Amino acid sequence: MFEYKFEKKNKKIAAFSLFNTLIKTKSKETLPISIDDYNFVFDNVLDKLNYLLKKKYKIIIFISFIRNKNNSKALTYIKEIINNIFPFAYYFISTQNDIYKIPMCGLYIKFLKFNNSPSEIFYVGNNAGRENDTNSDDINFAYNCNIRFLTDTQFFLDRKENVNVKLPAVCTSKVNSISDIELFTKNTTIIVMQGYPSSGKSTFINDYINYYKLTNKYIVLPNHRDEPRMFAKKYKDALDQNKMIFIDYTNSSKEIRRKYFEILPSYYDAIGIRITTNKDLSYNLNKQRYYNSHTDPKYVSVLTDQKRRPNLSTKIYNRFDEIFEPMTKIEGFTKIYNYTPNVKLKYIFNKLS
Repeated sequence: MFEYKFEKKNKKIAAFSLFNTLIKTKSKETLPISIDDYNFVFDNVLDKLNYLLKKKYKIIIFISFIRNKNNSKALTYIKEIINNIFPFAYYFISTQNDIYKIPMCGLYIKFLKFNNSPSEIFYVGNNAGRENDTNSDDINFAYNCNIRFLTDTQFFLDRKENVNVKLPAVCTSKVNSISDIELFTKNTTIIVMQGYPSSGKSTFINDYINYYKLTNKYIVLPNHRDEPRMFAKKYKDALDQNKMIFIDYTNSSKEIRRKYFEILPSYYDAIGIRITTNKDLSYNLNKQRYYNSHTDPKYVSVLTDQKRRPNLSTKIYNRFDEIFEPMTKIEGFTKIYNYTPNVKLKYIFNKLS
């Protein structure tokens, strides 16, 4: 969800974050608690903005916060404050954890629909991953939107700073290809995936099926999408029909995996595939897939709301770590592989660790 105030297209855009870049609250609260709850962050804020206006720039303010019962009036106060002290400025405000929440590009894409692509644009923000910054949302937002970024102190204090987007750590070891995993020709095989959400488990399964041109009977069971009873029934039916079974789930603990072996016939082989994509990279992949599935026309035109990628919370990733137990042959696995996919990120979000 988002709200906006905008008039008249302009070729030159100066964009800003609001809180702790242009203003801060007197109350020390994160969001204003009244229409008077603000101070300028820097003494020269109005001078700098007026200079930009003289240079024919349009001022745009991008704001992102989560609206809840504790801050239900904050949106009203924010809009009143902007109208009172920056009457020349226009704004785009997101209030939910969705595609409009910075550092996702939703607000910027909406701005472009009204303004078209400017010939000049820069974005000023205070969260750039520096030692005392809350996060990296502002610099990541600029990176994701492909616009020039300046920190608050660079712009208002002319301070020289070397800030860069911090990319999630990519595995430095050799990435794998499907040919590194042998073809299992028997139908009577279960392939149990393990890895963080959005680490590449489903992609591995699809690549494996396509690479080896599987024409035998197989089924992919996405455990996380089914009720336990429904999954158990589908799993037993597949075993009774001697199908090859891919279990597409995080499978983080022995307790989760134990249920697969309880009814596994002795003539079945169990193969474990551990996707080694790290937590930060998996988290960013989830955000990227969530954003793409809600904005990219090639997905939006064919996906229903139920099929679009969910925006997973950090709690899910932390929970994986809490209960994680590596797969072992003692459980009943015939073979276990580590598989490192070649992950590519277009957008960058915050680190988890």
